[in-house]
Amino acid sequence: GSLYIEYYVLHGTKFDLAKLSTFCKDVWNEMIHNDMLKIGVPGILYVIENNLLFIALSNLSVAVYEVTDQFKILTTAVFSVLI
Repeated sequence: GSLYIEYYVLHGTKFDLAKLSTFCKDVWNEMIHNDMLKIGVPGILYVIENNLLFIALSNLSVAVYEVTDQFKILTTAVFSVLI
């Protein structure tokens, strides 16, 4: 939604394919490309970890699960230092 508004503000109501292409390249370079790996890799790993914790919840006792669940804090700290 906000990208449509920004395009409208920059270029008005006229639709120009060349301007749209330039706009999309600018959005890719400024917003997506620069921080994609810094945010994406830890995010994907966090999603995998959460899914594995749900599987563990169905197979472990409550005490063992809680200790495993607290491991997220440690992994988040490690990744934040690595970034």
